[in-house]
Order: sequence, then structure tokens, then C-alpha cells
Amino acid sequence: MKKLYGSLGRATAGDTIVVELTNKLYTEGVVIHWHGIRQLGTPWADGTASISQCAINPGETFVYRFKVDKAGTYFYHGHFGMQRSAGLYGSLIVEVAEGEKEPFHYDGEFNLLLSDWWHQSVHEQEVGLSSKPFRWIGEPQSLLINGRGQYNCSLAAKYSNSSSVTECKLRGNEQCAPQILHVIIYETNMKFVMLKEFSKKLA
Repeated sequence: MKKLYGSLGRATAGDTIVVELTNKLYTEGVVIHWHGIRQLGTPWADGTASISQCAINPGETFVYRFKVDKAGTYFYHGHFGMQRSAGLYGSLIVEVAEGEKEPFHYDGEFNLLLSDWWHQSVHEQEVGLSSKPFRWIGEPQSLLINGRGQYNCSLAAKYSNSSSVTECKLRGNEQCAPQILHVIIYETNMKFVMLKEFSKKLA
């Protein structure tokens, strides 16, 4: 049995995952959908609000307990309101079962979780999307890699009408600074484990 902590979880095929989730939000429910996990025998742990699971109300706790039967790269995300858009998501990597081998050889692994990021609050987005007439929130302003991204806030401050947008004063060692991925050119034996979560099509 393994427990998941933070945004990246690892398990082995055949393991039982146990996640105790306490909703500490004050005003809305929460559920977690385990994208790609088959939930054989545990449909109540699928995390699709009002379909297979009731929302976990503020102050309540729910224990997700399910078996991962297939190796692969999966992701989990909030499945209530705009919670995934607000950053409630992460990777779940399931290794092959003990005694089994991967069907291919690779030298290393990168876990890349790509996601869109809007610079409006999720509340502003939700109000726009649920209003009559419908107000489109526009394309995302940033792309995040493993929860980090870049945005020219100095340029935004120059052209913004809002006094709350200020110029960047980055030193380069901030926690939100983008990660540098070192790639060996012409190296073909690298396994890239990628999850793509886009709301727009890439041309």
C-alpha cells in the first residue's frame, strides 16, 4: 500500500492507493478524478462529482482506496467547478509489477505535465462562463510545465489599466521560476513521459 504526497505520485502495478482527502475549502465541495485509472470494483473512487461520487463538503473527509492494475503514466485532477484550472492536478506514475520488465529499453525519464494558465482568478472565469449571455474567458495567457511558467509581467504592467499589475522584480531563484530541461541532441533512447492537458488545439 502506498500513499501519495504532493503533485507527483508513484506506485507499482498491483498496489492499492490510499488517499485521505479533507476538504478545507470554505465554500465549495471537492472531488479528485483519477484520469485513466479503471477503478475496477471501486467506482465510488472515480471522483466524477454527482455521477459516481458525491462532492466532499467543506470540513468532511473522504478516503480514496483503489487498486492500480496497469503500468503507465496517469494524472489526477479536481473534478468540481474550476478546481483543475486553479491548479488541483498532478501526475501518477505506475511502474510495472515486480518481476516484470518494460517492453522497451530507455536511458532516462522526464515527467512533463503541461497545462494552460489564465491570469484571471477562477472565480472571474466561472462567472464569465456561467453568465447570460455567455462571456468567453479567452485563450490562456501562459503554458505551465510541471506547474511553472513564464510571463512578461513588466510588459503587462506597462499596458495594463489595472494598478494591481506591477513590474517584475525577479532574481532568478524564485520557486515559480521555470525549470531548465537539458536535452541531448540526437539521443533517441530517451523515454519522455508526457501528459498533455490543453484546452486549445495546437496547430
